[in-house]
Amino acid sequence: MHIKGRGRNALIMSVVWIIVPIITAVYISSGHVGNDLIVFMLIGAVFHFFGVILYTGSYENFAGFNTMSKEEIEEYNIERITSFLGISWVLGSYIYFFTLLIGLTMFSKLTAIMVSIILLVVIAISSSIYSGVGKRFKAQN
Repeated sequence: MHIKGRGRNALIMSVVWIIVPIITAVYISSGHVGNDLIVFMLIGAVFHFFGVILYTGSYENFAGFNTMSKEEIEEYNIERITSFLGISWVLGSYIYFFTLLIGLTMFSKLTAIMVSIILLVVIAISSSIYSGVGKRFKAQN
């Protein structure tokens, strides 16, 4: 299922991600960081990709949704859930990447990697828990 009207926004979110490889290339060529930043950029890109998929409304393949019956899915406002999760995952990918980039230029490599990965996991878990707890995203009958 795709939610109509979100294609343009999803395209804009994906085009904005183009700045990340550009920044990565500039930092690697200037000698500030090593080539291993490419791997971390790809991790952020995967997280960003899943956020865009969620934002567009393609939730069928994600854990939790694919095990629910149609009646259970109808209890939730899918548009609000996918919008919230998609945007939080996309923002999480940016926060992850830029925290890593700033950390690599200011602190040791291990500290920067650990802080950025912990931050990414915290954002993913907290946004998923927030969307699943309470009545925030229940369908209005």
